[in-house]
Amino acid sequence: MSENMSIKFEELIENGQSEFFGQSLNFDKLEDKNFKSLNFFQSELEGISFIKSVFENLSIKSCFIKGIDFSNCEFFDSYATNYTFENCNFNFATFKTSDFSGGGFDQVNFTNATFIECDFALCEFQKCNFDNAKFNNCNFNASIFEETTFENTIFTNSTFKFIEGLDENTMKEMEIKGATVCPPYEIALK
Repeated sequence: MSENMSIKFEELIENGQSEFFGQSLNFDKLEDKNFKSLNFFQSELEGISFIKSVFENLSIKSCFIKGIDFSNCEFFDSYATNYTFENCNFNFATFKTSDFSGGGFDQVNFTNATFIECDFALCEFQKCNFDNAKFNNCNFNASIFEETTFENTIFTNSTFKFIEGLDENTMKEMEIKGATVCPPYEIALK
């Protein structure tokens, strides 16, 4: 999209608009901004660079988010459900007291990200990278992980109960590094 569309979006926010319903938003750069109480419902966001931005009380419901760069962003008291993030970058991002349960992440990079008191229960992670990430008091219960890596990741009081898709060695390594890990129980039916 043109730079004029980026300016228009900034103007909408500066003029107090915080609700975006059923919109397709494509912009170039909205970097190093502070966003408070933005609400996206049944919207598509694509190709936006939010590098070094802060999101407080962000709400995402029934949205598709593709190709967005959230590097070095901070998320506080944010909520998302029934969403998909595809080919997004959260390198060095920080998530605090946020609930992102019930969504999907496909080819998303969380390298060096920090998660504090966050809920990612009932999520599906496909081809994601959590290398060098830090988790403190987080919940990933009943989530599915496919081709997802956790190299050099630190876990403090974080739970991964009834998860699927991680191999036994990865789960053991996660436990050694402080996670509570429990794969789903398999019941033999006769």
